[in-house]
Parts: sequence; structure tokens; C-alpha cells
Amino acid sequence: MGEETAPESVQELIEDSHVRVTRTEGFSPFRGVIHVVISRARVPVAKHRKRLINHSGRLGNMALLRPEEHLELLNTVEALGGWRLPDAMDPGPGPDESAWKVEVRREGREHSFSFTRAGAGSDTRYRELVDAVVDLVKEHTGDVPFRNVFHEPEDRGYVDIDSRPPARVLIDGRAIGHRTPLYTYELASGKHTVRLIAKDEGYDRTYDFKVEPGKTTVLHLDLR
Repeated sequence: MGEETAPESVQELIEDSHVRVTRTEGFSPFRGVIHVVISRARVPVAKHRKRLINHSGRLGNMALLRPEEHLELLNTVEALGGWRLPDAMDPGPGPDESAWKVEVRREGREHSFSFTRAGAGSDTRYRELVDAVVDLVKEHTGDVPFRNVFHEPEDRGYVDIDSRPPARVLIDGRAIGHRTPLYTYELASGKHTVRLIAKDEGYDRTYDFKVEPGKTTVLHLDLR
């Protein structure tokens, strides 16, 4: 009998693969919103990037994934026909209609396509594929808050907040609609308070911090 071939590891199955979703059109303060799941050197990473209009800068978060999460996403893309879907662009999309470009790579195979909701029509695979990528990326990176780069740096600063356990964030008594980890959140320079609520774990903590003009204050907080 011949020798049996050992099954490939999850890391081998995701090696040099990626799924990239870019919103290229639509009413937005950004000229491009990117969600990527990529594996390099067998380390899967989720990236969320936003490109600013009329500005060379960009905003973004990044987080590590478990290899199994990347493999599950690749299998979902495969099941939805991600390596066969054609372009599905509406010939005359309105200025407020989003257009998406999807790029996929796995085991040497590459494919890309663009679509709008109107162009895709009743074929739900396009939107399901985008939602799968966006949901996985945001689960790990969170959303990327808007940063108004056109304010004078003397007036504004930023805060990064990471906590154990993850928690809902209120700044200066106002719920901001985000959970930790939170990155590059823009605030007026000066003194502020942050309240972190981890309801399931029973933690509710308040901390004072200060934002310096043009700088980022980094808070690593243990609520336990």
C-alpha cells in the first residue's frame, strides 16, 4: 500500500490567500472603504481602511484572526461562487448608489468583479459575499471613526482605548456607538472622561484622561 498523504493544516489551506472588498462609489465622506482578510506567512489578519476625499491620509484598524475564521470565510466565498461571479454594474448608477469591487485569491487562483445592487438585481450572492467579509472584519477591528483631518491640529487630538473585557464606550457622558477596541477617535484637545460598560461581566468603570493637541492618547484599561 502507498503512503497516505497527511491532511493539510488550516494554515496551509489559507496560505497566500485574501478576500478584499472595496466600496468605490456612493455618497460618503470617504473616497474608498476597504475590508480585507489576508494571510501572509500563514498569519491571518483583518484590515479595515478608509481613504479620505481630497487628502492623502487614510484611517484604519487591523486585528489578528484565528486561521479557522479565515478558512471559513474562504469556504463561504467559494460556496457563493466568488471565483466565477461576473461584473454586474448598473449602466447608470445614481450618485448615492454604492458600487463594490471584490478581489479574491486562493491557492494561486485569482478573480475580481465589480457590482452595484441594481446591477446584481435578484442575485443575492453578491451582497451576501460582501456582508460576510465586512461582518468578519468589523467583528475584529470595529468600525473606523471619521477623523476630520481638516481641523487645525492645535484644536484636536485622538484617543485609542483598549479594555479587558471589551466594553461599550461613553465619552463625556455620551454614548458614541462603539465598543473597545477603539482607535483614532477624534476629540477636542483637553480633559475628558470615558465610561466603559461590560454589562455581561458586570463591570462599569469611569476614567479621566487628557488629549494633547495633534497627538493620540493610548489607554489600556483592565476593568476587572
